[in-house]
Amino acid sequence: MPAVSDLKRSIDNTYIGVSLAVILSIVIVYEAMNVLIEPLIIFMVLYFPGLCFSLMNLSWESAPVYSFNAQEELFWIITHNIPALCLIWYFLLKEPLRSVLGRLKPDKKDFFQTVKIIIGLIVIGFAMSGLMNLVLGTHTEGIHIPGLLSWMIITVNCVSTGYMEESYFRVYLLNRLTLSGISQNKALVSSCLLFAVCHVYQGPAGLLTSFLAGLFLSHEYIKKRSVHAIALGHGLYNLVSLVIAYMYSILHQ
Repeated sequence: MPAVSDLKRSIDNTYIGVSLAVILSIVIVYEAMNVLIEPLIIFMVLYFPGLCFSLMNLSWESAPVYSFNAQEELFWIITHNIPALCLIWYFLLKEPLRSVLGRLKPDKKDFFQTVKIIIGLIVIGFAMSGLMNLVLGTHTEGIHIPGLLSWMIITVNCVSTGYMEESYFRVYLLNRLTLSGISQNKALVSSCLLFAVCHVYQGPAGLLTSFLAGLFLSHEYIKKRSVHAIALGHGLYNLVSLVIAYMYSILHQ
């Protein structure tokens, strides 16, 4: 019965082929989950609750008004920023990430790169703010921050936030994705998009500004491999933005 035998052999070969395809698909999905599950869990823990809250209170008509409260700022630093940094760096200091982090100790060269980053972020911020003012008619809101102690708390919050966000979006996410076989360009765009989404509460200007700032910060990190320059640059830029808003409120009283 050669015909039956050939049919059986064909069925067996088809079964083997389908089985191998299924096994290969499972392996690929499993590997993909291994690549994404750790970054996803960290993102869900650190950023997803704030993102959901931002979306619930989102307004595209105007930029959000910054409201300062010393107790809330201190509470946020102690209960969120510091634990978040500890969690991110727990993963960063494990292999294989530890071997690709670059320079961890601060260096005098970081100072010049930090200044460059602050200037670059200011240019991006002012350009996008001006563009959105023309297109959407949004306007800058002033802020009131009383006393030196308040500014000291804000400075700590800005710098710790800069370290937290750069440690995750640049140092961790870029290296984690590229080590997993994703091209550097795709990893860069992915991290910048995620970074921008986390700033959706700032409206369309903040969303686009954050994406462009993410591209700039990623370029600076890839070029110099220094977490301190991008983190300090990011944090001090946030502080400068608040100082400018504060001066604006004084001048327009």
